[in-house]
Amino acid sequence: MHFYPLVPAGIDQIVVSNYDLDHDGGVSSIHDNNQNYELEDSTSGQWHDTVVNLSSTKERYLDYKIIKGTQFWAHAGIRITDKDGNPIPIYFRKKNMGGCDEFTFDATSSFDPDNQALVYHWDFGDGTVSEEPIVTHRFPKGGEYNVILSVQDNSGLECDTAVSSQVVSVNTPPVADFTGPGIACTEQTVTFDASGSTDNTPGQLSYLWSFGDGTSAEGKQVTKVFNKGGTYNVNLDVNDNSDTICNADNARSTITINTKPVASAGDDIDLCLPHNEEYSVNFNGSDSIDADGNDLNYRWDFGDGSSGSGSNITHVYQNRGEYVATLFVDDGSASACSSDSDSVNVKLNKAPVAIAGPDIAVCQGTAITFDGSNSIGEEGEQL
Repeated sequence: MHFYPLVPAGIDQIVVSNYDLDHDGGVSSIHDNNQNYELEDSTSGQWHDTVVNLSSTKERYLDYKIIKGTQFWAHAGIRITDKDGNPIPIYFRKKNMGGCDEFTFDATSSFDPDNQALVYHWDFGDGTVSEEPIVTHRFPKGGEYNVILSVQDNSGLECDTAVSSQVVSVNTPPVADFTGPGIACTEQTVTFDASGSTDNTPGQLSYLWSFGDGTSAEGKQVTKVFNKGGTYNVNLDVNDNSDTICNADNARSTITINTKPVASAGDDIDLCLPHNEEYSVNFNGSDSIDADGNDLNYRWDFGDGSSGSGSNITHVYQNRGEYVATLFVDDGSASACSSDSDSVNVKLNKAPVAIAGPDIAVCQGTAITFDGSNSIGEEGEQL
């Protein structure tokens, strides 16, 4: 009878405990990496420990073998721990350790009581065979295969052959794949779709998402709203629930969440200038903010058909009047929320210059003409 303890990585020593396994009931041994470790008997009704120093610290299955003794009815118990007393699981059959479709089969524990040479024959249940005592075989597709080992001595007698079989579960691992946006905005509902994930049993796939912000979701297609700007690692785990070591796959992608910037063009402007000054107006958008810390690009539309760039800029208007100047800021993220705008009202005027003419000296009773027509105002402005 064979059992298969699964030794975790990093373990170099185990303690094998036998109960009620004396020589008449049977003998037991551990087979590991072509090495045999004989285990000490336990007396009737007692436990006995055998310390085994292993030849490797890799994760692997051991082969625990019991050969029945002379007793017609034989009972025994086993338990295996590491040197710290932590239990090691024992399986009735091996599961694949290195891959989902490749297994190594070892018949070297087979023996002939007459010490005759053995001929080995493997039938892997997929139409292929081998004559090697140790063989690594790759199965073409997932499923359960009944692997049969036949060993034959050279006696030529009717009892020259022994047969053993083992059912091997071969799983085709799933392939995780999903689609989703590479960039989105805060408070925007985004969709992640894992329909591109594949498996030979797609109906058994389960989907687990983690979004990099401490939240998660389940399902083939999920929606998510990010509340804060930043770059997040979106992780998808798919599992075909086959209870094999290759039942899962993982896919990752990043998404950048952008916070919309806030443009601030400043306060409305109302200027009344001396007649000989030009309409020079300073615009300051430096109070604009970007919560994500991105550098902002500033563009101004001054409302008179001209434009400019920069957070702090001076523009000269050619004529008096009322204008709407608009500031556009962009954080360069190329997202739907990368820009914002703000406007200020600009009212421009110049005070007129009153010219009453030269001083006049006349006699009492003389009519005087006062002429202010030389007073100066804006072009097109009636005084």
